[in-house]
Amino acid sequence: IVILDIFGISAVHARQSDFVSRGGDIVAVDAPGQVSAARCTRLASLPGVDGAIALRDTAATLPVAALPGAVIPVLDYAGDLSGVLDVHVGATAGVDVSEQVADDLGAKLGTSVPLYTRESAHVRSIFPWPSDGRDTRLSAVVLGQTTDTDAYFDQCWVRSWPVMTELRSLLLSTVDTDDGAETPDVRGINAQLGEPESTPALLAARPTLLVAYGAPLLGFVIGVAA
Repeated sequence: IVILDIFGISAVHARQSDFVSRGGDIVAVDAPGQVSAARCTRLASLPGVDGAIALRDTAATLPVAALPGAVIPVLDYAGDLSGVLDVHVGATAGVDVSEQVADDLGAKLGTSVPLYTRESAHVRSIFPWPSDGRDTRLSAVVLGQTTDTDAYFDQCWVRSWPVMTELRSLLLSTVDTDDGAETPDVRGINAQLGEPESTPALLAARPTLLVAYGAPLLGFVIGVAA
């Protein structure tokens, strides 16, 4: 009976691990041109926050020499990418790309990609971004870090696990909206996962919990009957 409950506990932890592995620990607020990069990146200093970045679209594309007809958009970000995407970011200035973009470019970590402007782009990090329901944009763009934290961006992404109960209000605090405007959208970056669930709550609700509590009583009854 105890072994059965161990399987129940393991199932809860496996469920939570799958949630995190699919980006369930990253929550974002969408407010084009209204997200304070400074306030967003400061969230990374809060207890329970693993990382925070502000993202914004740009009109730029990466002019790769080997792919003259390709259009690879460039997104600016401010903050610590490593804390949000759980990837090592090299100290050398350069670009950060998904595994898909790296494959398209034939690029390896730490190498430079020739551009048709006769310059090159150093690939300082390559991060996994699978097609598992998460926001697909990062799989097909180049990320470039900026120190322009006084500017306003389009999104703020925060990684937190367990997801903080006050995370929604913290994300909204990074946005400057006009009076009477609709509240910006706060969402998990993987729309297929739904809302995060508390591990203690899932453990308390596991079906095998009743079995575990009933085991001593069953033993007592058997003992009396004997």
